[in-house]
Amino acid sequence: MEEATQSKLEYNPPLITVLTLSYFSPDLYAAIDSVLAQNYSRIQYILVDDCTDGFSETNVSTYITERKNSNLEESIIIRNPENLGTVRAANIGLKRARGEYIFMLAGDDVYANAQVLSSWTAAFENSGALAMTAYHDAYDERMIRFLERLPTAKQVRKIERMTPENLFHEVAKANFIYGCSTAYSRQCIEQYSYYDESYKLIEDYPMILRLLRQGVRVVFYNEVVVYYRSSGVSSASKRNDAFERDVDKIFENEVRPHVKKPAYMWKQRQKWRKQRRMTIELQQKLRQPGISKSTAFRHKLWFYLNFPGYAIRRFKASPSNLKKLFSDE
Repeated sequence: MEEATQSKLEYNPPLITVLTLSYFSPDLYAAIDSVLAQNYSRIQYILVDDCTDGFSETNVSTYITERKNSNLEESIIIRNPENLGTVRAANIGLKRARGEYIFMLAGDDVYANAQVLSSWTAAFENSGALAMTAYHDAYDERMIRFLERLPTAKQVRKIERMTPENLFHEVAKANFIYGCSTAYSRQCIEQYSYYDESYKLIEDYPMILRLLRQGVRVVFYNEVVVYYRSSGVSSASKRNDAFERDVDKIFENEVRPHVKKPAYMWKQRQKWRKQRRMTIELQQKLRQPGISKSTAFRHKLWFYLNFPGYAIRRFKASPSNLKKLFSDE
């Protein structure tokens, strides 16, 4: 009994790293504040800005210094001299990381509450996971209107029950292990390497596919960890040609050589891309100046009829009011 008590008293919580990637992030200081508000006892914070006009390392560093608590053991602010893309920027941060567990927080997003890193780290310690994913709540660009909680219940069941091999084939169709709510152990990075720099903007999806192919189990952590702003390069609210090129390259490199029916996988991928493209078109139409409510209603009705699954998820997110499906975005 005394040995157990002494062991508990001598427990030294591991250092963890939070890595934020920033590029014209609309509310970067909100992301920083959510890190500073965390109650976990040992945090290293790394922020890498990918050459945003007007970004000041000095201003950000001063902001953190004036507001940090004793649990922030180190903060590193890096501004890339040129725009390198998400993947290279992420690796620059990873190579400075000293934590046993590494948590990604985009400059567009915020943690769901002050206990996220404490409870998530405990889940890592208790499970021995190399990689762990969780829920995130998606909001509109203003972080006001709740859109949906992801992954869906069906997707969570797949993550929890499938072997890595079978899960690979599901994720290869369309990714539902989201980078904004996925974290890695240092052991995972050391054993399976950094993000693949043959891609420019998509860092998380190739990494997940590679881990699953090599038999790594991604553990599901049953909590909401991040409030996600639907405005980044991977968001369906905007089109980015470099992102689309990465999507094609991922299929050719990470999927096609490793599946028995690449034509079927391509068809499934095209369905996902069609929804993404039409979502972008819908958002562009809804942003037109002076658009009437009746016109907006028709655009949304047409979209939901084409993608009833999305409409059902929106309704489940707000079952008390069906009209929210057609409210202003």
